[in-house]
Amino acid sequence: MTDADRDLHPLLRWIVAALIGLIGLIAVAPASGVPTPGASGIGDPYFPLDGNGGYDVEHYDIQTRFSLRTGVLSGTTTITAVAIQDLSAFNLDFLLRTVTVRVNGQDAQFTKPHPHELTVVPAQPILSGTRFTVIVTYRDRPALRSYLNEHNWLQNGFEVAAVGEPHIAPWWFPSNDHPRDKATFTQHITTSWPVLANGAVSKPPTAAGGGLTTYHFESPEPMATYLAFFVIGRFRFDSEVVNGVRFSYAVSSLYRPNYRSLRMRQLRQTKPVIRWLATKLGPYPFSTAGGIASSVFTIGALETQTRPVYGSVPPTLAVVVHENAHQWFGDSVSPARWKDVWLNEGFAQFMQWWYAEEHGGVTTTAQLRYVYKAAAPYRRFWRITVANPLPKNLFALPVYVRGAMTLAALRNRIGDAAFTTLLRRWTSERRWGTGTTEQFRQLAQDVSGQDLTAFFHVWVGSTGRPVATAANGFVPR
Repeated sequence: MTDADRDLHPLLRWIVAALIGLIGLIAVAPASGVPTPGASGIGDPYFPLDGNGGYDVEHYDIQTRFSLRTGVLSGTTTITAVAIQDLSAFNLDFLLRTVTVRVNGQDAQFTKPHPHELTVVPAQPILSGTRFTVIVTYRDRPALRSYLNEHNWLQNGFEVAAVGEPHIAPWWFPSNDHPRDKATFTQHITTSWPVLANGAVSKPPTAAGGGLTTYHFESPEPMATYLAFFVIGRFRFDSEVVNGVRFSYAVSSLYRPNYRSLRMRQLRQTKPVIRWLATKLGPYPFSTAGGIASSVFTIGALETQTRPVYGSVPPTLAVVVHENAHQWFGDSVSPARWKDVWLNEGFAQFMQWWYAEEHGGVTTTAQLRYVYKAAAPYRRFWRITVANPLPKNLFALPVYVRGAMTLAALRNRIGDAAFTTLLRRWTSERRWGTGTTEQFRQLAQDVSGQDLTAFFHVWVGSTGRPVATAANGFVPR
């Protein structure tokens, strides 16, 4: 769902969708106009089976029941989507065993031609521009499933975390699993212990019988599927409301009391961090915020939308800055292709440096020069093309650090005022949407009035160590 789509009147949106579908039919359908299957991938070269063609999801309504004792997840997901071509069949990204599928109230045939792909054949073709609903029921043990050697379902005898990047959705709900197709979410999660998920609590927990409780969450702002999450476990909670944004914090009760207190204090740093980030990047893009310290998510942290999940290793303040910078870079503005992941990670890394500069640390220029010198002997550091790192290097250190160096150099090249304007325009004009490296370069040129083609090429479009020139963003000491 693009920003333009959201701005259109519903009738105009229907007309645009119909026109897109017509163009698609001209390009791919037989001359007879016979409905055709949607593609099994959205077109991302890094992950050919991620996402799907032929439709645009508007909303996911996910009802999940999980047993901590058996590890069995059962669920019903209702997907509301709009066809962008005449569809005889379509795919969903899903790893679990499917029980039934209904499309527009009618039973549909379904197959699993690949463990990651659920192919659905509706009883009646779906015409381009038509809004349709898909209801999928399923039951399986997510911990037994894998995709591309990823085992992303995390659980032990005490906690569960449906958290992962670049993939987690197929382990617990069927979806169009690519950042290019964002949607709103409703989650109803039934289990024996408390649950936290994205967004706001839509209503109080309700008894489900047998000692189970259902927890209800609503995410009204569009979200990429890999950012949808939930955790189950025994937690200690805290919350506060600041300027209309509810901050919710949770720390695993498995931690010792003194350690729980430490982790809660760390999570509560989120509020001043977001306040500072908003001065640089514009208004916080969501209505809820906070953080979760989980015992089952052991290493690192992940910027799950509205409420980052932190592992059992205590996060430094820099990590809290990084994960909350992602609420703008990665969550609100997501990469249109996974090759553009530096727009997430390099930007969040740079905001760590900028925060340090304004809170008694070294400047971003000093960071740039330090890393440039320190990494000089390490040829592997310079062998990755930051804006096209390849799947095996998607989260490699150069994507983060050389991405941050690019922004530090760009700040020097175009000046503070233009740089701040650039970041604020990027986050506002693409709010709840996606972006590419080329689009960011073009906006930087528009804001600065400079031709930055060569600058972006040496920093993110090629391998090798950039020459330390003024044109490449190096300024005199």
